[in-house]
Amino acid sequence: MRDGAVKRPRQEEDSGGGLHERRSGSSQRGRKDVEGNGHREPALTSDRGRENDRRQRDNGRGDEGGSFYRRSKRDNSRGRDERCDRDASGGHRERSHNDIRPSIHQGGRGIGRGGRGRGSGTCRGGGRAAQKKNDREEFDLVVSRPQTEEGQAMSKQAVLGNALPVNLQANYFQVARRPKWGVFHYRVDFKPDETDTKIKKMLLRQHIETLPANIFDGSSLYSTTRKMMLYSKQENTDDMVELSIRLVAEVAATDCMYLQLLNILVRKCLEAMGLDEINRNFYDSNQAIKLEAHHLQLWPGYKTSIRNHENSILLGVELTHKVLRLDSCLQVINDIQRRCYDRSRVRNELVGSIVMTVYNRQTYQVDDIKWDSSPTQSFDFQGKQITFMDYFKTKYNINISDPRQPLLVSRPKKKDFHRGTRQPILLIPELCQMTGLSEEMRSNYQLMKSLAVHTQVEPAARVAKLNDFMNRLQTDPKIVEELLRWGLKFRNRLVDLPGRVVPSESIKLGDGKVECPNTKYEWTNAFRDKPMYSSIPLKTWVVIMPGIAAAGVDKLIKTMQHVAAPLKFVISTPVAFHRIGSSHPNEYARAVDDVMNKYKDSIQLLFVILPKIATDTYAAIKKRATLEFGIPSQCFVTGKPQIEKNLSSVCTKLVVQMNAKIGGVPWTVHNPMQKLMVVGFDLYHCGKRKGASVGAMAASTCDSLAKYYSTASYLPNKDALSDKVGVDFAKCLHAYQIINKVLPSRIIMYRDGVGDGQLKYVFETELRAIRETIKSIYKSSAQPEPKFTFIVVTKKINTRLFASQNNGRPINPRPGTVVDDVITLPERYDFYLVSQSSPLGCAAPVSYNVLYDTQGLDPNKLQRFTYKLCHMYFNWSSTITVPAPCQYAHKLAYLTGLSLGAPSSERLANSLHFL
Repeated sequence: MRDGAVKRPRQEEDSGGGLHERRSGSSQRGRKDVEGNGHREPALTSDRGRENDRRQRDNGRGDEGGSFYRRSKRDNSRGRDERCDRDASGGHRERSHNDIRPSIHQGGRGIGRGGRGRGSGTCRGGGRAAQKKNDREEFDLVVSRPQTEEGQAMSKQAVLGNALPVNLQANYFQVARRPKWGVFHYRVDFKPDETDTKIKKMLLRQHIETLPANIFDGSSLYSTTRKMMLYSKQENTDDMVELSIRLVAEVAATDCMYLQLLNILVRKCLEAMGLDEINRNFYDSNQAIKLEAHHLQLWPGYKTSIRNHENSILLGVELTHKVLRLDSCLQVINDIQRRCYDRSRVRNELVGSIVMTVYNRQTYQVDDIKWDSSPTQSFDFQGKQITFMDYFKTKYNINISDPRQPLLVSRPKKKDFHRGTRQPILLIPELCQMTGLSEEMRSNYQLMKSLAVHTQVEPAARVAKLNDFMNRLQTDPKIVEELLRWGLKFRNRLVDLPGRVVPSESIKLGDGKVECPNTKYEWTNAFRDKPMYSSIPLKTWVVIMPGIAAAGVDKLIKTMQHVAAPLKFVISTPVAFHRIGSSHPNEYARAVDDVMNKYKDSIQLLFVILPKIATDTYAAIKKRATLEFGIPSQCFVTGKPQIEKNLSSVCTKLVVQMNAKIGGVPWTVHNPMQKLMVVGFDLYHCGKRKGASVGAMAASTCDSLAKYYSTASYLPNKDALSDKVGVDFAKCLHAYQIINKVLPSRIIMYRDGVGDGQLKYVFETELRAIRETIKSIYKSSAQPEPKFTFIVVTKKINTRLFASQNNGRPINPRPGTVVDDVITLPERYDFYLVSQSSPLGCAAPVSYNVLYDTQGLDPNKLQRFTYKLCHMYFNWSSTITVPAPCQYAHKLAYLTGLSLGAPSSERLANSLHFL
């Protein structure tokens, strides 16, 4: 592993074309948006702002997006021989500190065939704007794959060992043939100026007979010939529009723009299928699924991406769905104001949500509401003053019915500032459709059940839909002709790849007993007659309850004591039952105060009974207990029929959770490494609190990996990367040292919530801060620095894996399935792991990218250790999607950001109070 990072181009959108349009902040980071940006809606912009926008459009069209690099045949054969040698020897040579060679490349040939670095070709033209563009592109790539002393890439594939080999498929199609000739890249300008990308594409399509194979994204034209000037007619007015075409660059097959071009071509094919582009993805509105009972529409669609993978270029295709609410923002405003004329409630409902404009299907995030503005307000459009009402009537033939409605504000984000957009975008509520689900909707069981019928597509149906997609791509005459003109061809079946299923872990319980997970990969039945690994007697605790819940409390307590007995968890009778008159949040807060003022530090746990799920009540309880008094609290919602029906099962899970909160250990797994600290880090972005984010860290403090120190920090803005990670990491090291009287000799950190576009920043900022913290603390303690591994965990990925039954029917892979070849990236030390059982829908693997490593563990050991940690989350007696430290960090960040509003009391730092 190296201390540096290869700088290579990043695929990133920079192809707008209008004055005031942008994509929503909810869109996936790090992915390209080149095709069809749509229309920039009017905003109040100064002359200087318009001039900045104009200059940005004129200058920002140099060398764009994409990247490509290659390896010679000799390199390929040498890589295969090297892998065969290691497999034959039965293992991998450990990577010692001497094997880790610092290296910072500036382009050139990368690791693996078809990588992502610069090739030998050149991208001419573009000047300063092109350089700025390339600087942004280079931001996201960090080469993490270790090299030998000879400069060869070390194998990241684990040996089979005692794992079970398995044949898999993934949702990728191999590029069987790709263009081999050069393509000319042009900048297209319109006179008079046109801002709507759809109109610009219509104007260019008038010359389809005279232009050869070409791709146009609204500003950049890629073609195999040269054209200097074209003239087109506007559809409605017959006004002539001049199209000025200027040569920017020549794109060769090895140029940095090559992959970008292939992605644009695929997006063009999706348009030819009649799909609608929304937020970088394409949806089939003709196949919309209406859920009339819930006033929702569900649009099925596809996410696509062409990328260089381990041995070839692959087209990734994933199914997606867009949830659209049938009510407009104006209807939401009117409904709230009819019930209660409270503008704060309107703000709470709309601010932070994503809306879609009905006239051009662009999405925006609502950042504010301008109550003093209305559609009758004028703005400057092409040098003339025009009202919003007249603009939409002229442009889209839309009549706005309510001239007194307020305007929604969508503020420009960082990428908009890069393009010169400084002014907020103003939207008409009547013309904005709500998207996504509110918290109230998510808590509606029937609604979520109805959605799951369509969104949780099981493997066989998913594979059939993916094959149908490729069949459409290869049989539609227009698309076939377009691909043939470019020389691009895809294989018609999903890519095959090898995988391994690592052995299931044995669960260590009390009295030396061991439980093996069942066929569902869970061990819930162990808690019927086997003791927990260790328990803390619960002797002093208080129950807080409303009067309406008093009747069933005795039965609940007795059931808890009954199921806890075989677990050797002693639960005494509560020292007090504190009744409250109502279930109002303030009543619960006062009750916590009264109990704590009476008993002070003599009680171990507050047990709070709630009649129903209520976010504000839960927050009120947690704030008083967690922030003010630093005592663990357990909330329990009663009154549900399923609780009464399965009371013993519910109580078993409840007592296991309570034991973990007060310091007990329900179970553990074998840990082969001593003096090891495992750290998880995650971020939570507070949607309703503008710009606020919470970073949380959970670090193990014992060799059983079952006890944790946790800390959280508020960040000043809504940034996905924390600059306080070094300070929090130092707290974890000191906590470990206090408990163990020595610092850890090994540290493995799992960083969750990082997009591809943030890797370079994480590497250069977070990782550097952590390494400096380690160096400083270990130096002051006169201890040698520990072996350290930093792994980026990515859950939200588009990769799906499919195993098969004996009859060939696709099924979900078994938990423990690992993939480290074919679909992995050649420049990374990465692997995919399916750790959870998925009885519904399709199992989603998690991507692990080893960004920094001095441990010397071979891939097999690191992969299996990661799987071990997926067994260690005490809220679920089964494997979970990510390692337990990541999930603990996520829970703490979520609780802090959503309910607490401030970091927890330091008294709770060494307990899992947030479970």
